[in-house]
Amino acid sequence: FMLKQRTQRHDFNVHLMALSGMLDGQRYQEMRNYLDEMLNSAREVSQLMPLDDPAVSAMLNRLIADAKKRGITVECLIYYSCADICCNAYELNMILSNLIRNSCDAVETAPQQEKNVTVTILKRRGQCILRVENWVPKGTRLDDSIFRIGYSQKKGHSGIGLPAVQDIVKSYHGTVFFEQENSTVSMIVKLPLIE
Repeated sequence: FMLKQRTQRHDFNVHLMALSGMLDGQRYQEMRNYLDEMLNSAREVSQLMPLDDPAVSAMLNRLIADAKKRGITVECLIYYSCADICCNAYELNMILSNLIRNSCDAVETAPQQEKNVTVTILKRRGQCILRVENWVPKGTRLDDSIFRIGYSQKKGHSGIGLPAVQDIVKSYHGTVFFEQENSTVSMIVKLPLIE
């Protein structure tokens, strides 16, 4: 992740020269395509900049890249750096990676316009709120059995991810639950902050 940041800064002048050459040659569509690629790459890195721990940023960067290879867009809306979160980076990565991977698995066979996962991190009333949202097929109904060890709706999966998340969250007196509305499900984690 840090290398990706440094590479973008290092290559910035090269990109400006390429864009200038396309502009001089009136190759506007090529210029638009090049600029779109630059902006997408910059967006992937800049959306993770507010996070306090580079290990969390690196993990999210990897999950975003893996999802992209599967045709899935993961958007991160980060309004809080997680600087005062009660758990360590390893535990935070376990929580986020399980939730994001589950969401990516859920949308993998979805229609293309629904292959999106939104990750929101914010701070409210002395808590860090982690929210991972994705589309689900019409008629899908979740219940609390998703937190039971061994339960999985995915073929070939062990059903230990969400129980592991729940164990970490409960050890810090936090909560994990889901909200389902129409064809959207959100997994929500609330963790206390260190005072």
